[in-house]
Amino acid sequence: MVKLNYIFGVSIFIIILFANVAFGYAGMGNISTSPTPDSQLEQSVVTSISEIYGNPANYINNVKVTGKIVDFINVQNPPSYTTYMKIDDGTGSLWVANQANEPLNIQIGMELTAEGFMMNNFRSNSTGMTYDLIIFTTPDKIVFTTTPIQQETGISWLESMVNSILDWIKSFF
Repeated sequence: MVKLNYIFGVSIFIIILFANVAFGYAGMGNISTSPTPDSQLEQSVVTSISEIYGNPANYINNVKVTGKIVDFINVQNPPSYTTYMKIDDGTGSLWVANQANEPLNIQIGMELTAEGFMMNNFRSNSTGMTYDLIIFTTPDKIVFTTTPIQQETGISWLESMVNSILDWIKSFF
């Protein structure tokens, strides 16, 4: 009985520890897969895609959008990769392009916020497409609000951690 009380006490301590770490350092469960702190992206206002299409000239130099990835294309142009992501915010959709040393680890349905400059009627030789409007950004200007693991399971990493701890506790009974 003493052993069970000890295991229970240690388990509660571990759960509280993980909860404090999660809520203290991860922004209440939102995980950014980018090294950019959210505060850096809060310098400009998120604009709806329908507003951008309504008056694109207002958003050429700097624009910030949030949406779900509905399509994407990874293109390798040695020594770098360009990822074209079509995002939808519920008011419309547009493409966001990112160039980096490695392809982005993304999936359809992931949510992101991206900030960059916009171009009209951009023709990409690598995809063979012309984009009526496209936002060009860099990895430090993208924040993912869901990760591939969250997308696959539908649960947050904190819930996953708590479930693992509970499974560990159950193994003693």
